Amino acid sequence: MLGDIVIINNRHMGDVLMASAAVRLLRSCCPHARMTLMVPPATIPLVNDPALVDEVVAVPSYSSFRSFHKTLDALRLRFRHYDACFYFGESATNAKRFQWLSGIPVRVCASLDLNGSLNKAAPFCTDVVPTGSVWTGHVVDWFQDIVRGYFHSSGKEQPSIAPLPDALPPAVENFFQRPGPHVGVCFHGSSTGLSSWPESTAAALVKRLSSAGCQLFMAYPPYDMEKALRIREASGVPIFIHGTSMAECVSMLRKADLLVSVDTGQVHIAAALGTPVLSLAGSTLTGTYPYSNKGLAIGCARNCYDCAFISRCSSNRKHGKRHAAGYVPPCMAAIDAETVYRYALRQLETPYSNTRYQLLETSGPRMEEDGHP
Repeated sequence: MLGDIVIINNRHMGDVLMASAAVRLLRSCCPHARMTLMVPPATIPLVNDPALVDEVVAVPSYSSFRSFHKTLDALRLRFRHYDACFYFGESATNAKRFQWLSGIPVRVCASLDLNGSLNKAAPFCTDVVPTGSVWTGHVVDWFQDIVRGYFHSSGKEQPSIAPLPDALPPAVENFFQRPGPHVGVCFHGSSTGLSSWPESTAAALVKRLSSAGCQLFMAYPPYDMEKALRIREASGVPIFIHGTSMAECVSMLRKADLLVSVDTGQVHIAAALGTPVLSLAGSTLTGTYPYSNKGLAIGCARNCYDCAFISRCSSNRKHGKRHAAGYVPPCMAAIDAETVYRYALRQLETPYSNTRYQLLETSGPRMEEDGHP
């Protein structure tokens, strides 16, 4: 049985949250182990649960000199005697480097494994379990499979977030006292622009939701405030915009009746909280839908697992292609505001639970004839 375990997930908040179910499963398999979790600073409020891990260490999300900083992290851990490392969401190259420098046996999820056969890190890790491809199921399931395979365990758990006791500012509390359903909207995706939705379409959706009596809010980090203000001005709707910390964002999503969002970390946070979610999926389709029985992803892309790997797609950024600021992939532009509006009303009335992804018609998305998305 493992005594000391280090878990590393130095990616974005959505990836950290999707790995949280695997961390909880790891804790149930090793109830007496000392577990250290290394995550980006902004995600600490999501996972700093004493019942889950013994120690949470902040690891910066490296933007430059990435290999150098990861090397330093590995060398620091060399002098702490861990029995194993679970390196969630990383490539075989990083796993090999980390194990060599730290001297800690690594169990790794190789994010770039697309061949569907065996974890690419197998030559560099101990007791590696054949996991198949990340694209065969949700990333949450895939992370848990690594732990279950290691311990020959079974069972699945829903991602969950520790309660956050921080009180919300009075203006936020007052907003949630207004009558009507409170709907969060988030149109900020990844820095690559592959999750972006046209601002004009977002403004049209905001108008439709407001006309249905919805109280709309945006919980954006300060650096995204400019985009939020542009959408509010274009829509003419007094959206409540709050420049938020991560802890406040979680608290607001917990109070919301629905989140309508492009594929970003807020989708996975809301899903873990049990808040109904409508996610607009495009190039980041498979494996990133809301992991919740109240979550639904809709999109127009068929078999478009991640356009970073699809050479024929016009959104492909490999081979030197780069997109200007404000770029919107065609698969996201094809999702119109009226379709999203009708799916949103459905999610408010009866959150969808029979499927996690609905493929829309690319030549004019519409609802099914029976009114059921």
